[in-house]
Amino acid sequence: MFEKSRALFARTESGEISLVTGEIIIAEVVWVLESYYGFKRAEILTVLEAIFGTRHLRVINRAMLQEAVRLFKEGSMDFVDACALASAGQAGCTSIATFDRRHFRKGRLPLYWE
Repeated sequence: MFEKSRALFARTESGEISLVTGEIIIAEVVWVLESYYGFKRAEILTVLEAIFGTRHLRVINRAMLQEAVRLFKEGSMDFVDACALASAGQAGCTSIATFDRRHFRKGRLPLYWE
């Protein structure tokens, strides 16, 4: 898989093709790196920076994902929760309804049930 992936990205670097990705794929990458490969947060952040820096790779909802990466980098919030919070903020929400108080209590939006 590594060789196939490297060949695909080499084709993007040469300008032969362009790629598109979005939040579901980025979240899956984070999950696989954490759960399967045992990457630590700093290692995952390095991979995410490389993804966002890849030429010829269009990232759908880039601003929301970059905010999620920033939230993920700040603390103990997992990446999916960071995406949820970034999405809510981008949508102009004034609170967030979640039972995950541990991760969202320190978030930028007040909890709906408090």
